[in-house]
Amino acid sequence: MNQKLNKLIDEYLIANDRAKEATSIKSTVAGQLKNLLEEENLEEAQSSEARVTYKLSTKVTVNEEKLLACIKRLAESTSSEQIRKQLLSSIITVEKVDEEYLETLIYDGVLSPEDIEDSYTSTQSKTLRCYKLKK
Repeated sequence: MNQKLNKLIDEYLIANDRAKEATSIKSTVAGQLKNLLEEENLEEAQSSEARVTYKLSTKVTVNEEKLLACIKRLAESTSSEQIRKQLLSSIITVEKVDEEYLETLIYDGVLSPEDIEDSYTSTQSKTLRCYKLKK
C-alpha cells in the first residue's frame, strides 16, 4: 500500500478515536450540568463563554391502535346516530399492498418481478468505517 494511504488511514483512526472520546466527555459533562441545574432549580445559566438552558419540553405522540379503539368504543356507546357517523368518519382506510401476498403471487407465477420493477427504487452508498487493528 502506498505511504499516503497509510498515513490517511492512521490519521482517520486518530480522529475517530478523538471524536468518540469527545462524545463520551460531552455526555458526562452534560449529565453533570443537568444534575447541577436540577439541584439549583435553574432553567438557564451563563458563563463568560456560553449560555445554557434546561427546560421541560413535552412531546406528544399518538398510539394509533389505542386511538382507533377509543373512537370505535365511543361510536358504539353513543345513542346518537349522527355522532356515531361523525366519529366513524374520522377513521380513514388507507390502501396498502400486502407484501407477503405479493410475494405469493410472484412465487405462484401470477405476476413476475419484472411486472412491478418500476415500483421499486434502490440506492447504494459507500460507508467508510475504521477499525483499530489488534496487536
